[in-house]
Amino acid sequence: MASQIIRTESHALATSPELRDDVERTVAFYRRIVRLLATVAMTHWPELGPLRSQEPQMALEAKFHATALRPAVRYPSLGATLGKMPSYLRRAALNAAIGAVSSFLSNYSNFVEGNAAGKKLGTKRDLGARPPQLGFSNVFPPLYGGNMILVGVK
Repeated sequence: MASQIIRTESHALATSPELRDDVERTVAFYRRIVRLLATVAMTHWPELGPLRSQEPQMALEAKFHATALRPAVRYPSLGATLGKMPSYLRRAALNAAIGAVSSFLSNYSNFVEGNAAGKKLGTKRDLGARPPQLGFSNVFPPLYGGNMILVGVK
């Protein structure tokens, strides 16, 4: 059996300041949308939390995204804020918001019970430890965060 040689290359791309500004604005807009969606998800978590698979995404989307079959929605201003955002981007933001809320609530529950975050199950948290936060600084639109463009990575 002959061994196969695989060649890989890495190229630095030169971008203009205008293009870099566009990407930074896109990331900032996406994070703002995820934050808004997370607020709605947190508000309606008692009904979204028990759902599985794609059901939470669909239920959250139904709260703001008007369609011909669903002309009346609970948050029309959120739908207007999203405008004509591509559906793949909107659904990625929905999933990011639902995941952030789910993770935060799980971590907060562990904190309240006195368990340490990120440590072996049953390990008690330190006295005076800070509670978990619902953060969005590491949320990127699809195809950006760390695998194609490094913008806003700290």
